[in-house]
Amino acid sequence: MNVFLILAGLSGFSVLDSVILFKQLGGMDKISQLAAEFVTSSLKDPRLAGLVGGADPILLTPKVADQICSMLGGGCKAPLTNS
Repeated sequence: MNVFLILAGLSGFSVLDSVILFKQLGGMDKISQLAAEFVTSSLKDPRLAGLVGGADPILLTPKVADQICSMLGGGCKAPLTNS
């Protein structure tokens, strides 16, 4: 499943649609798994080395998971933004 496609398509979703999507994707367990895969692949991609190089995946993965959860209406606080 491509996380980028999911996140890019959220701009036209209502809050209710987002909550439904969050549940259909498997809830927080699946979102955590997707976040871990995203962080792992990002750290391995040489094009992203300047952005994520040296980041600790153990510390970064829960933050990314909470950010995705927040965007999908899962009730999480978005740790990577001020909002």
